[in-house]
Amino acid sequence: MSHTAIVTPGAADPGRIWQGIPSIARWRDRLWVTWYTGGPREPSPDNHVLLAVSDDDGATWQIESTLSAPGSVRAFDPNLWVDPLGRLWHTWNETDEAVAELFDGRGGVWARVAGESGDWSAPRRLASGVAMNTPTVAADGSWLLSSALWSQGPEAAPDPRAANVFASTDEGETWSLRGGVPLAAGERTFDEHMIVALPDGTLWMVLRTLRGLAESFSTDHGAHWTVARPSGFNPQPSSRVWFSTLRDGTIVLVGNATPMTRDGIAVRTSVDGGLTWSFPVIIDERHWVSYPDAVEGDDGTLHIVYDRDRNGAGEIILSTVRIEGGRVTSAGPPVTVDRLGA
Repeated sequence: MSHTAIVTPGAADPGRIWQGIPSIARWRDRLWVTWYTGGPREPSPDNHVLLAVSDDDGATWQIESTLSAPGSVRAFDPNLWVDPLGRLWHTWNETDEAVAELFDGRGGVWARVAGESGDWSAPRRLASGVAMNTPTVAADGSWLLSSALWSQGPEAAPDPRAANVFASTDEGETWSLRGGVPLAAGERTFDEHMIVALPDGTLWMVLRTLRGLAESFSTDHGAHWTVARPSGFNPQPSSRVWFSTLRDGTIVLVGNATPMTRDGIAVRTSVDGGLTWSFPVIIDERHWVSYPDAVEGDDGTLHIVYDRDRNGAGEIILSTVRIEGGRVTSAGPPVTVDRLGA
């Protein structure tokens, strides 16, 4: 794909019919949330990405920009990440609906980066596949991007059809395939894999399958991975989770609170490298809440964003929790970042 995404400052489609799949970052004392919307359904060539910003810790929001792709190409599954250099990355994925519905066999992870000046760089393509979760810094200093080459669509990309991991050893200038985790045809869905770096350098990957969450491990910075096996977090619905490490070393998993449906959002914590886990703390008990993403604030507050009722209310929700000593000690009420018709 040689096209360039179109960025429109401060625009939002008032006729949005559905929306979801958000991501969050904290950068320059502001909260940033991105998600995708547009068109009559998911997927659609009219899918596009919104980016919103809050200057008051999530009390009020404004649309900063809208990002779309030309022609039959849709933009979807965005993510936000602040890299070790302090730059804000806004990534999204593109696929050509004219080639095949949902996935054209190659996809593409795209990004723009805001640095010291605060201005965004021109969009550029990083890798093949679909990436929707925050990168991880491995023990060797390389940046690892989880990008799945889905099994849907024609054979179009040279990379393996797997939960792939791309690495950058030059601070994000270039990315190359380092390794990946294949799954059996009867288990694989969209992967949506996330990686935690353990203190001994081991990489722990959690990925979505049709049967819940699977896990895999790497001891060579992501080049080789163990055969995926069911994780200890099951039973879980087939849905995205957020899996990361806080500054104090606490590992956190945010996912659904019920085993078979996308109901409730729950937070689990571990202070011993994942050997044992706290009982889940439910922060939102409603139905059809899903796809959490989170970021730790400077004061230790964990800001968690997720969607609710994508095709109905179409809400993007923000919740906050305090985690102290590896335990959730308080939780704020869910607030709405955006909703359809607002």
